[in-house]
Amino acid sequence: MGPVATPSPWENSANWSSGSVPNGDVAFINNGGIAQMTTYNGEILALQLGSTVGSTGSMIQDGGSLKLTQVLVLGSASDPAPTAGGSGTYTMNNGTLLDTDNFVGSKGFGTFNMNGGTLISTGHMRLGDDEGSRGVLNQTGGAITLPGFLLVGHFSPAGSSNITTGTYNMSGGTMTVANLNLGQHPQARGEVHQTGGWVQNTANTVIGETSRQANLYDLSGGMLRVAGGPGGGTVFVARPMASASSASAAPATPRWTGTSSSAAAWAASALSARSTYPAEP
Repeated sequence: MGPVATPSPWENSANWSSGSVPNGDVAFINNGGIAQMTTYNGEILALQLGSTVGSTGSMIQDGGSLKLTQVLVLGSASDPAPTAGGSGTYTMNNGTLLDTDNFVGSKGFGTFNMNGGTLISTGHMRLGDDEGSRGVLNQTGGAITLPGFLLVGHFSPAGSSNITTGTYNMSGGTMTVANLNLGQHPQARGEVHQTGGWVQNTANTVIGETSRQANLYDLSGGMLRVAGGPGGGTVFVARPMASASSASAAPATPRWTGTSSSAAAWAASALSARSTYPAEP
């Protein structure tokens, strides 16, 4: 995608190294290029931005409709994690994005800026997926729908010095997600900073499931509603361990807060929940 560092129309075949607009295949942007979509209406297999070590790639969607029959990957590498990976950025201002899965910081650094439009996935979104990766979701508007998981800080194993980090900054728009997890594995850390907008959590929110990092959901504006089904909604917050004498030490049993017969809901500054574990030796 070229010229480098200049927004270039996705719809112009001259901007693609193959000489044609992607159609039914995997599209890569690894040369520092910035694709700008305004009118495209089509389907490809997958989109990978910054998918090699040291590479960068960006996408700006100002309109149109893009369907990925597989995945969106921002910041990755072919080498096994931990690795430096690449850096990928997707900025959505309008239009529609349909996909099956989203890796924002797969094995590198990924950023998804959601300012408007609609993202509908049939699966999940991972902010910081593999060991040592970093992923950021900035949402100021628009609507995101995830029937599976939003994993904010997904995977890094016990004993690793490579902390995986995920950050979700929300000031507007809507997020509808079944399962919201912050800090999924021992050396993964997740933070949510919500100053506005609406989070509709249709199952449960879990803060620090097995993570030994300091995970945080800070709600200073907007609304978090945890529906959870007929039995109500629950936010699980892992409580601190008394000690962590070894890398295999298991976290304490999580406690729960905020359940009701229909839904648990917090507005404005009613919730600031943090799981805190001592650093591993």
